[in-house]
Amino acid sequence: MAIKNFIKLVSIAAGITATSFTTYADNTNPSEICFDCKIPDFLYTPIDKNLSQQVLQKFQGKNTELLLPSNLEAFFTDHQRRTLLDRADIIYESYLELKGPQEPTTIIPTGEPTPDVDPKLVNAITPELSCGNQFRACGYVGYKGVEIREADSKINELVDRVNMGAESDQTFQHEMGHNFDLWSKTTVAGSHDMSNFFDVYMRIFFRQDTPDFSPDQYELDGVNLFMSFLENPSHNWETCIKNNACDGFSYQDFWGRQKLQMAYLAGRAATKEALASINEIEFSDIGYLTLEQRADVWTKAFSDARQTNLSCYMDTIRWYLSDELRAEMQEKYGSENPDCVDSDGDTFSKISGDCDDSNSAIFPGAREVLNGLDDNCDTVVDELIEYFETDVGSFSDNFAVSNHSRISGTLNSAGDTDSFAMTLTTTTMSVTLTTPDGLAARAYFYDSNGVYAHALSVNGSDARRSYTWEMPSAGDWTFTVLQEGPGAVAGNYTIEIHDGGDSKFWLNNDAVETSAPTFNGPVITLTADTPDLNSTEIIGTPTHVQFWVSGVGVVATVPYADSVSIDWMAPFHLVPGTYGYRARLLEGDLPASDYSTAHWFDITEKAEYWHINHKATGLRLQSCDTAPGSVVTTKTQSATWHCAQFKLVENGEYFHLQHRYSGLFLAPQNINTGASLLLQPSSWTGDWTQWSLTDRGNGFGHLLNKSAQTHVFLTSGPEGTLPEISPNSWTGDWTQWEFTPAL
Repeated sequence: MAIKNFIKLVSIAAGITATSFTTYADNTNPSEICFDCKIPDFLYTPIDKNLSQQVLQKFQGKNTELLLPSNLEAFFTDHQRRTLLDRADIIYESYLELKGPQEPTTIIPTGEPTPDVDPKLVNAITPELSCGNQFRACGYVGYKGVEIREADSKINELVDRVNMGAESDQTFQHEMGHNFDLWSKTTVAGSHDMSNFFDVYMRIFFRQDTPDFSPDQYELDGVNLFMSFLENPSHNWETCIKNNACDGFSYQDFWGRQKLQMAYLAGRAATKEALASINEIEFSDIGYLTLEQRADVWTKAFSDARQTNLSCYMDTIRWYLSDELRAEMQEKYGSENPDCVDSDGDTFSKISGDCDDSNSAIFPGAREVLNGLDDNCDTVVDELIEYFETDVGSFSDNFAVSNHSRISGTLNSAGDTDSFAMTLTTTTMSVTLTTPDGLAARAYFYDSNGVYAHALSVNGSDARRSYTWEMPSAGDWTFTVLQEGPGAVAGNYTIEIHDGGDSKFWLNNDAVETSAPTFNGPVITLTADTPDLNSTEIIGTPTHVQFWVSGVGVVATVPYADSVSIDWMAPFHLVPGTYGYRARLLEGDLPASDYSTAHWFDITEKAEYWHINHKATGLRLQSCDTAPGSVVTTKTQSATWHCAQFKLVENGEYFHLQHRYSGLFLAPQNINTGASLLLQPSSWTGDWTQWSLTDRGNGFGHLLNKSAQTHVFLTSGPEGTLPEISPNSWTGDWTQWEFTPAL
């Protein structure tokens, strides 16, 4: 396989290393790639220029930078810091991948947009926030910049998530979503409808890991919340969005969930196409848009991406739709939309959550039975449910229920509490809490010693929330349901609990497993295995495997196989340090899995010149002639002079081999088997003088010529034997070479 870049690894360490970071001044060479390199005592100017500048420690990634106060620098281990920095880079690239190539506008320290420079996006942990210390974090809408409050518990959450193996951080993702939200700059309305959409959809689209939800549960929770909006006939565009007057619900949250449902109905490919169209509008000079105009833009983008008339959908959810767009969709796509049809007569369509509209026994809220089907459309098949409904409103303390139960109850006053006891057989539990009539309710979960573990709340008419948790232990647990919040009113609730062994729980999702990289001269071999693919780890059918290196980005995309390896040469301008690689699965151009956990390794030294040694004989290439057309011969490894040294000169996916003694390029005499190797002028930069090195293991590989598409071999062992071009079918030791650094 052709190798794009190159570097020599002198030492490599698998796993997490404690190598100290490289320190650079502010004038670090911008052409160098330097991951986790430190700029000490960097003077940070907050987004709010009225706040004082702060001296922070800056660590560089590919697209982002992490700025830490000195007192927090030691709070993060090297592994934690690198993981957060690398994941922030991946989140940045993910936004570009999902919504289009345009990036947030750059901000220089004066605060003025500067489109002609492109510094990295800063994630700064600071004692004061530009948006006010009543918040935990903030991101600048449409511009690069995220701030996280230093004294907040969020810092502990960052560390806890990395330690648990859940590398994606919701704070970075949410606030960075504001940076990429150039859409909200076109309106006087708020920005959280976009960030609320991206918070959920990024996890769905990229199959991200988290200690709280699977991607499927994230999607279910978002869709269920919007379905609860539909179940109340008084909820409509005018009341809840235009006037923001629906009790218990923010219009921005609802609008974000409506966007999520549109994406859910459209599928990932059409959603990506729709977001690309919206992204183009973000960068057009359209001025401010009204709420109604914004709604039409989204509807049109999804209608065109799906090539479907969405009028019936907008009418069903009682959403705004202009007469002009209604007429346009009718003219383009006709009147039919299968999402609006209740084909099986169970009163639910795909829009209202029916996951199988050909079976009237399957719909949201149906009773689950053991039949191999997801009867209640909660993404879980055959969770055995016991129903407790006869004692509504009168559950005794620690009423015993099974770990697969649906409980219907009533809270009659602010002090009314229902409590239950159950036994978990696994450490994973899924919970859904629903309130049909305006009750503000919260469920608390405690272990056998009364130690609090988790809580779930709903607030408002027909509200519904779902969670999947990793519990500290299996065994005996209790939970209580009570009214909470000012002005609490009496009302009914339904809480559904099932042992998470049946759920699609998600933590440290490694559908792809990587192993410690190996180095063979200038070649680093990266390997990805998929030993145990199943539907909970991936979405779709994998077609490719994609490799990512920290600080560099995507380095290769290759056809899918159970086990694949690539030979990678790091860029020559890569600064020595600790780097990591990951892999993920793709279905076409869509992610089929999240990136794997990083495998970290050290690059500690680079070589400028190389000896090229033969595996079978130990001889090395050399020539002490300087005339163009000179023949290259072989010498023993005692030959360490400039006649036996070559420099790798990068040229896209291939490289030139420049002879140190003469300055000439290595090239074959012709493309025929048995052709000799010659030295030719360095002005010859075509395919004849271009090479790649394909790893064969144990430090050796094939030296492949681009023009001939064949590799180099020796016919015999004596010193002075001429290297020749051989057929690719010859793969033994006589065709293999190693690169060793010339001292």
